[in-house]
This record gives sequence, C-alpha cells and structure tokens, in this order.
Amino acid sequence: MIEKTSTTHFSAGEFARLFNVSKQTLFYYERHGVLVPEIREENGYRYYSLSQYYIFDIIINLRKLGLPLKDIAYYVKNRNLDDLMHIFNDKKTEYEKQLSLIQTNIETINTRVARLQAVKELQCDLIFVERQPEEHLAITPFIRQETLKKSVLQVAKHNYPFITDESFKDSLIGYIVTNDSIKKKAYKDIKYLCTKISSHDNSENVIVKESCTYLTISALHCFHTEYSEQIAKLVDYAKVNNLQLTGNLYIEQLRNYWSTNSPNDYVTKFSIKIAIKK
Repeated sequence: MIEKTSTTHFSAGEFARLFNVSKQTLFYYERHGVLVPEIREENGYRYYSLSQYYIFDIIINLRKLGLPLKDIAYYVKNRNLDDLMHIFNDKKTEYEKQLSLIQTNIETINTRVARLQAVKELQCDLIFVERQPEEHLAITPFIRQETLKKSVLQVAKHNYPFITDESFKDSLIGYIVTNDSIKKKAYKDIKYLCTKISSHDNSENVIVKESCTYLTISALHCFHTEYSEQIAKLVDYAKVNNLQLTGNLYIEQLRNYWSTNSPNDYVTKFSIKIAIKK
C-alpha cells in the first residue's frame, strides 16, 4: 500500500488549485482514465503524487489544443518524441486551415458590408455609363417553371455548391438576359442564373463578364415583376444617345431577402455592355 504524506502527495483540492481547475474537473479526467489519482481511500479522498503534477501539465495543455481525451490518455502513457511532433504538426495544419477559413470569411464580410453601405448611398432610377471590372460568374441555365416550388428548387440547385461550402460565401444570386433577347424585346427571357465567384474557384459552367464600359441603372422597389420596365429604360436611353448594346444584360440584386422582409424594398442593378455607334 502506498503511504501518503504532506510532502509526497497533493490532496484533490491542493492539486486542483495548482491548475486553477475544480475538483470536478479532476474527477472528470479520472472517470475517463486520463488521470487517476495515485491514492484513493475508502472514504473517497483522493491524493495525487508529485510526479502527476507533470502529467497533468501535459493533459491540460493538450486539451487546449483540442486533442480528444482518448488520444491524450494514450499519449501520456506512451510519451515519445515522434508522437509529440506528430501531434503538434497535425494541430498546426488544422489551425492553418482554420486561419484560412477565417480570413476568407472576413473578406466576404467586408464585401457584404461595402455593398450594404453602397446601397444606402445609391442613386436610384438614374442611368450611368461606368467602367466595371472583370468578373467570373458561375452560371446555371434558367428554365421558367410552372410552379413556385419548382422555381425555388431550380435556385436551390444553383446555390447548392455555395451553401454547402464550409466558408461564408458572397453568393448573392443574379440573372442574365442575352443580347439576342434584348434585341427581340424579350426582356423577361432570363437565360441564366449567375453568382459572382473568385477567379480561383473551381466551379463548373463559368463565364467571364468583361471589364469594359456598361450602361447601368439601379432601381428601388424592384422585384422580378419590375425588371422589364428597367431594361426598357436602358434600351431607350441607348437609342436616344447613339449607343450600341453589344453584350448580355446582367441583373444583380444589391438588396434582397437578406436585409429586408419585403420584396418591395429590393434594390436591383442592371448593367449591359455598350459601344458608341459609328
């Protein structure tokens, strides 16, 4: 039988105070076989050896790294240089991945905040000629559906790669009306659903929206039913000002269900590539 003395063992209370934990925490590790006190008396009193201080130092710090209890229990019983290096390198890789994810989320949040601020300052119902940067768009062919449920399923299919990605994506959905449809005045003929992506994303069915000059208008209270009216304004403006509409029309919801309960508060931007007629 091991004999305890005040100079060779710590009571559970003493041991807990060394690490600023509760006795319940010690009992938790005991129940899981990670740290069993060297002495447990019939009255339930527990005593930890001096050497167990160093073992618990390992345990408490490996828990800070998020190691599972079973892995900690195994390691403290089988300590060696290679396994410790393996533990540290695995956690380093895990943390680097988390940092990358956090940075991506911060960048997306910054993009979203900038867009929301721009919406607050936006001049609506005015037509502008502006230079727009190149954008990569993931597209899905749009087929007009006979029921609202089928329409939502179509949107959900397009959004699925963004929704299921572990990072917070700036995945606001947009629409494309082809130049042929514009020429035919078939303004309701949406050809594609689209979402802006990074040029580094490996999405399927990606097109590049050119960096060039676009004719644009942004409209408040603009839901799907009002799109044709805004497109007609751009077409009429181009005709009056001797501008040629040379590309597809891009529809971007700057404000949608994310920031309002009512479709009447949606803000939508329409952009189409132009050239001056000779």
